[in-house]
Amino acid sequence: MSQILLTTNEEVDLWRYSLVLLARNIPHKVVRQGQQYCILVPDEFLDQALYEIEAYHRENQRPRKDKVKKLNCEGVFWSFFLLTALLMLTFEPTWQEKLFAFGAGDTSLVKQGEWWRGLTALFLHKDPAHLLGNMFFGALFMCFLRARLSFCEAWGLTLASGALGNLLNLYLRPGPHASIGFSTAVFGEIGLLAALGGTNLRKEGLLSAGFILAFLGLLGAGKGVDLGAHLFGALFGFLLGKLTRRFKSSNE
Repeated sequence: MSQILLTTNEEVDLWRYSLVLLARNIPHKVVRQGQQYCILVPDEFLDQALYEIEAYHRENQRPRKDKVKKLNCEGVFWSFFLLTALLMLTFEPTWQEKLFAFGAGDTSLVKQGEWWRGLTALFLHKDPAHLLGNMFFGALFMCFLRARLSFCEAWGLTLASGALGNLLNLYLRPGPHASIGFSTAVFGEIGLLAALGGTNLRKEGLLSAGFILAFLGLLGAGKGVDLGAHLFGALFGFLLGKLTRRFKSSNE
C-alpha cells in the first residue's frame, strides 16, 4: 500500500522531488488529484523518502559562497597609494643611481645569478609619469582581481607573474638589455583575470590575447616599451591563474 509523501499545487516542485527520489532508487508515483499533485511512496520506503527530501531541502537552503565577490577596493587603494608615495622617494638623484645599480633588470647580471632583479625591477621607474601610469592601471586591475582572490593572493600572484615575466624575458635576450617598471606585473594581472574569469580555455585565450594587444596599443610600442616583458608577464599571470583556480576548485 502506498502513502502520500507530499502534496502541492506546484507541479514543477513535485517533479524536482521526484528526481531526488529517482536518484536514490526509491519507488514512487506522481499523481494528480483534482487541483493538487501528490507523490505516492510504498510504506516500506516512506521513512527513507522523507529523509532524502529533507536532506535536499537542507542542502539547497544552505548559504552558498559566491565565487565572485563584490569589488573591495579600499585595501587596494591604500596599498597602491602608500606604494606610490614610497616609490616617489626613489627619484631623488643619489638614491635613484644606487637603486638602479642594485635592482634594475639586467641581462648579464641576471644570467650571473642575480635573480632578485626580476622582482626589484618592478619597483623602479624612469620618471614620476612612468610610475603614476603603472600604479593607476595596477590598482584598477587589482580591484577586479579582489573579486576572486584575497588581498594577499592578488598581490602575491601579481608580483610573482611580474617577476617571472621579467626573468624569462632577460634570460632569453641575446644581447645587453635593461628592464624596469611595474607594467610587467600589470600585464600579469591581465593574465590572471583571463584565467580566473571563465571556463572555456579557447575563449579565454582569445579574449585575453585581444585585450593584451589592445592594452599594448594603448601603452604604445615605441622606444622604451619592453614588449617581451609585457607578454611574458601576461603568460605567467595566465598560468598562475589557472593553477590557482584548479587548486581552489579541488579544495571546495
